[in-house]
Amino acid sequence: MRISKSDLSDLTKTIFLFSLIGLFSYSVSAHKFYVSLTEMNYNPESKSLEVSIKLFIDDIEDVLELKKDTRFFLCTEKENAEVNKLLKEYTQKHFQLNSQDNLMTFEYVGKSCEQDYIYLFLEYKDFDPKVDHSLQNTLLTDDFHEQHNKVNYSREGIVKSFSFTKDKTTQAF
Repeated sequence: MRISKSDLSDLTKTIFLFSLIGLFSYSVSAHKFYVSLTEMNYNPESKSLEVSIKLFIDDIEDVLELKKDTRFFLCTEKENAEVNKLLKEYTQKHFQLNSQDNLMTFEYVGKSCEQDYIYLFLEYKDFDPKVDHSLQNTLLTDDFHEQHNKVNYSREGIVKSFSFTKDKTTQAF
């Protein structure tokens, strides 16, 4: 397994940042960090790209509620029945993967909730890791200008890390 120094540095920074967030999430009810973490892993057996997006529940809930002017009670027993449909639509608009300049579509696998976080699971079938790709990631950046979206792409033991902000929305890999 080969990881470059810059990738290792980015990964170390990401782990440190989320460790800090974890520590503060227990003592502060309203967080002041606007961060998401996405893991994209190429699965050679299924020839698919498996994606996990980690967001703060209250951030994505605020965004959805502003757009629909209704309460969603995300990750609670009172969760609105529309939530999965809206999460898929929001993700389709704000997390766009292109392969050789063609927009790829994903299968929305579902979500899970853990403490203050929601995980969204996506799968891109027939993913060819040998061609050029670009990712546009504008998750939450329209509503939270300090939003910082970290993405780690793993393929054959090599991890590449990318950072997305309101001003830097697209990256090639």
